Amino acid sequence: MIRSILSILPLLILLFIASNVQASGEKPTFAKFITPPKAFALPVDCKIDENCWIMNYVDMGPNDGEQIDPACQNRTYDTHKGTDIAILDGKTMKNGVDVIVPMNGTVGKVRDGEPDQWSTPEQLEQIKLKRKECGNAVIIDHDNGLQTIYCHMKNGSITVKPKQKVKIGDKIGEIGMSGFTQFPHLHFGVLQDKKVIDPFTGQNNKARCGKKIKSLWDKEIDLQYQAFDIQSAGFSNKIPDLKKIERDSSQQEKISPSSNIFTFWTVLLGVREGDEIIIEVKDSNGKIFAKDKIIQDKNRIRQFYYIGKNTKDSDLKEGAYTGFVKILREHSSGTTIKKDKFFSTLVSK
Repeated sequence: MIRSILSILPLLILLFIASNVQASGEKPTFAKFITPPKAFALPVDCKIDENCWIMNYVDMGPNDGEQIDPACQNRTYDTHKGTDIAILDGKTMKNGVDVIVPMNGTVGKVRDGEPDQWSTPEQLEQIKLKRKECGNAVIIDHDNGLQTIYCHMKNGSITVKPKQKVKIGDKIGEIGMSGFTQFPHLHFGVLQDKKVIDPFTGQNNKARCGKKIKSLWDKEIDLQYQAFDIQSAGFSNKIPDLKKIERDSSQQEKISPSSNIFTFWTVLLGVREGDEIIIEVKDSNGKIFAKDKIIQDKNRIRQFYYIGKNTKDSDLKEGAYTGFVKILREHSSGTTIKKDKFFSTLVSK
């Protein structure tokens, strides 16, 4: 049995505009109730949980040194001021995923020209020193002190200029990897009178988690909080390399039955300590080829696992192989939440 664990630690992302921050001793305050003509449309041209995923939510306790998301869970990191929408890999980024206007407004500040890159620790430190953590970015002003901010956009993709009027659905650029980040995604921030607002609850980030005024997302997109997710998975005739998968997760159309190694990998989002993770592969006859059950040891924004076998001494049987991933989380109330997905490949000459 082969098994590997690789985690990506949360990264501090700072907006490139100043925001008013209360002293840690002040009492929590609640957001000004926002009643725009229309709620926010999705700011990216993709489908959540199909070809893009919510990776991080707003931190609802930015001054307490902890990571608490709007649902009082851990899908955030300390001082995070927005919602991160991740795409599959670097290849998808190069092909282009549009960032679009979620509500009518006027373009405020714009910054472009920052490179898209998988940064080294030294490069990340330089980005912080230059105060360019947000990377290529756009700010849009809406009515009544409402602003939205878009960070980490692709270098050279921004299509709008300051003071330009924009409407819902207009393209303003593409998802990229500029600034202080280690995966291609859009950081979408909402500000009301320069206070950070969580769009899932309508609360500002100084408010208590678990409380909800009103979702600011358009009802048509039905965007709901997700406790965890299965971002991707695939088969390989090699030991999987997460760094390569991050850049290109394209699947092999088929795997030769004479391969020396046969593996199945997966990338999970938002798993936490105590979660039960089941990964298995079945051959074309429904017989289990490889299986592992894992009890997650630490909270992870992103988690990579793989299982498989050395098949050097016995050729693989030809046919369709099915990979299965399941995440189970037990709550103190006795309820269980779960998510599972199936994936397949063909073993053939």
